[in-house]
Amino acid sequence: MIAAKSMAAFAAGVVLLAGTASAQDDHGENVGPSTKDTSLDFGEVSGNVRLATDYVFRGFTNTDGGPQIQADLTWAFANGFYLGVWSSNTDFGGQGSTMEIDPFVGYAGQIGDSPFSYDVGYWAYFYPSAELDLDGDGQTENVDIDYGEVYLYLTFTHGGFSLSPNIWYADDYSGDDCLPDTPAVSYELYGAQAVPGGWLNGWLDGLSISGIYGEQTFDETRGVPDLDYTFYDLGLSYVIDRFTLDVRWHDSDDVSPLFLPSDLVGPRWVAAVTRSFQLSAKAKAPTGGQRGETRYERRRTGTWTRKPGYA
Repeated sequence: MIAAKSMAAFAAGVVLLAGTASAQDDHGENVGPSTKDTSLDFGEVSGNVRLATDYVFRGFTNTDGGPQIQADLTWAFANGFYLGVWSSNTDFGGQGSTMEIDPFVGYAGQIGDSPFSYDVGYWAYFYPSAELDLDGDGQTENVDIDYGEVYLYLTFTHGGFSLSPNIWYADDYSGDDCLPDTPAVSYELYGAQAVPGGWLNGWLDGLSISGIYGEQTFDETRGVPDLDYTFYDLGLSYVIDRFTLDVRWHDSDDVSPLFLPSDLVGPRWVAAVTRSFQLSAKAKAPTGGQRGETRYERRRTGTWTRKPGYA
């Protein structure tokens, strides 16, 4: 419920600002209907379909080590606003723990003519009919683990290199039935380097190496024990037309058994193939706002063709 209310409030603010921005020209002056360029009004819709050997998020599997089928859609506008939905299968145990649906909304753009860009938004996590064994007796029960996070990215890009520190804040991590009323912050640093074009007669064009290092922290003043832990990954991605092939190694340190069972964490390899697509092309989103081709990575682990964090 908290995630839904926060999502609605953030979305309302984005819609209001988007309407204001679209009604003004570059100098902030009102533009009448006769002079306004309406070709940008409908934005650009893009998305991804992804198949992976596992669904790893911040160091732990969300499919109990099983395969992942993931899809997302993003509607981005030339002024930097975007919104969309991300979905995947899950497996937390129990008959109902089979799906995750994440709506998101945000604003992204370039900082002047500098090599820096930014991305700020809200990401909600919904797990319909989720079931967990909270008592450790082998019996699962319906639980509320829905929550939301506000995120901020600052990205430096130079040639084929990018470095992106980012932060994700939740005021009620994992909803009412897991860690109720517990704020949490994830600090992450993502980096990527593309192989220079032309190597081996161009056979390595589209190849890049990337990784992420992060720390998930929890507010211990709310009565929870020390559950902070670190997570990281490193992998190779190869883009062929609209397909991206990715092989990535994940691991984590200091994960408390009070937070996650040992079989959900630890070193693991993940292989994935992603097919991107574009449904419309009336408006080209700014560099910082092209979420469609990278959102799947940012959200779920730690690789980003343009964005940080996923696998």
